Amino acid sequence: GRDIIPFFFNSFEEANVTIVYKSCIAASSADEQIIEELRNLTKLKSTVFVVHVSHFLVPRLFLNAKKLGLLSEGYAWIMTSTSMNFLHSSMDPSVIESTQGVLGLKSYTPASTRLHNLTSRLRRIFYMQDPNIEVSAVIPDGIWAYDATWALAEAVERTWTSTGLNLVNLNNITSSKHGLLLLQEILQTRFKGLSGEEIQYPNGKLVSSAFEIVNVIGKGERRVGFWPCEEKHTRDSYPLNSRRNLLSTNDLETIIWPGGSSTIPRGSKMHFRTI
Repeated sequence: GRDIIPFFFNSFEEANVTIVYKSCIAASSADEQIIEELRNLTKLKSTVFVVHVSHFLVPRLFLNAKKLGLLSEGYAWIMTSTSMNFLHSSMDPSVIESTQGVLGLKSYTPASTRLHNLTSRLRRIFYMQDPNIEVSAVIPDGIWAYDATWALAEAVERTWTSTGLNLVNLNNITSSKHGLLLLQEILQTRFKGLSGEEIQYPNGKLVSSAFEIVNVIGKGERRVGFWPCEEKHTRDSYPLNSRRNLLSTNDLETIIWPGGSSTIPRGSKMHFRTI
């Protein structure tokens, strides 16, 4: 969500990149409003755009941008994980086609035996319900929801064991002393999550350790880099070859930009879009 924005701003400042214009489009905006705002951006002669929008807005944003020629050679579009995490799990093929060459951040979820087993079970369940439903992978938000449910269940169990309180009815627990006890247990939670990483909720938020940098090509995504969010990470922190751990700008693999070009677009300005 919006927690990624400070990381973006810091990285831009370190690279001497200035965001000179911020555009906000509401999810309820009509296509005409989106087109009007996109046309306003074209007047600024910028070719590099950072997109931070709800995944519900992505289809109309990119379909209209493509109609205006803003996804042709010479342009660069960079998406935050807010949209990228959902791109290939909930978007129509026509939307995927309109995002060819887009670069994006995707929450990193390392493979694990538990994750593989869950994905296999989901495939069987969904196939029994509808053979046309295909589950290729569990999206990061689904993994976090699974781990959050597990954390809550463990916290309820520990609270019941230590106090003898019956927490089956959680409807009004936030306004009671029992809610504070349960919250303390949740914030003290430490366990290996579905992805194999340690799950913890300092300050009430799940901390993301890193992001994959992916390039939309064809019907899928190709990993071109890796962006650790904490300085303590090194090239050996993750199961990737060292060249793709983004500790310097030279660590990115070759990117295929909109229009099928491998030439890096050289925009003089960068626009930031948020919702």
